[in-house]
Amino acid sequence: MSGKYTRKLSFNERLFVVGNKLSPPMMNQGVFEGKGVLDVEKWRAAVAAASEANPGSRLVMRGVLGSCRWVDSGVAPPVIEIRNSGWSGNGWENAPFLKKPLDLKKGPTCEVLLLPDETMPRVIFRTHHAVMDGGGSFTWVFDVMRALRGEPCVGSRSAVTDTELAKSLEAGYRTPYPTEHLPPTGAIDGDEPGFIWRRITIPGRPHNLLGQIAVIVAHEAWKYSDGIVRFAIPVDMRQHQPKLLSTANLSYAVYIEVKKDTTPEQISADIEQQLRSEEHTSELQSRQS
Repeated sequence: MSGKYTRKLSFNERLFVVGNKLSPPMMNQGVFEGKGVLDVEKWRAAVAAASEANPGSRLVMRGVLGSCRWVDSGVAPPVIEIRNSGWSGNGWENAPFLKKPLDLKKGPTCEVLLLPDETMPRVIFRTHHAVMDGGGSFTWVFDVMRALRGEPCVGSRSAVTDTELAKSLEAGYRTPYPTEHLPPTGAIDGDEPGFIWRRITIPGRPHNLLGQIAVIVAHEAWKYSDGIVRFAIPVDMRQHQPKLLSTANLSYAVYIEVKKDTTPEQISADIEQQLRSEEHTSELQSRQS
């Protein structure tokens, strides 16, 4: 029997801890919609089984400053039933549960919400970004789904951090980009933190969506000022170690710079080249050095 799961608080995870203080909640939130009946007791049993197999879903923060670590609390994430919320699924209205912070020191740092609406039942997985990235969240979520189907959980106990994984992929360094860039919304107006979320449907099947969005946003930024526009695009490093199973934050970013004559196709080619050469791992290490 292995000991209690624990791992270091990584460089990127510290940024999410700080971000959570500045503009909470720093959460990954996945909404699943469908049909049928949500049996809360079955969901609680499935979440408990999946969380036992993936203790990274039960973490709390211990220690101070450089000695901080994540430690398995042993307590499964709660499954909370929310009835008659009136939430449309299209924005913040009638959804205070999407803004609810989770306490990193007391826990839980993950939770599951059940909205058993008669017309559109919804399940919301909320994972604190300081303990999981998107890939880590799905590692846990997929095991919850397996447990619901009566299948065995795959499980994960890797304690590798983002920095350790990056160094195992590429030992070299390269000069990082300067940090100056234009905000696409223009100069800051006031100091009120927060953001707006809206769900919209775009008809059709757009080609090279990422490249097109980058170009559109860059031209929006140039409406306010002339200067450099750069984007950071998160990339899951698990793809470089296919057998690695982990709920941790193992995503780094590739960086692209958009110029006045940059095309969406050039952006796509740049991203593919960076991923193919694995240069993004060395650049990201240099950003930490």
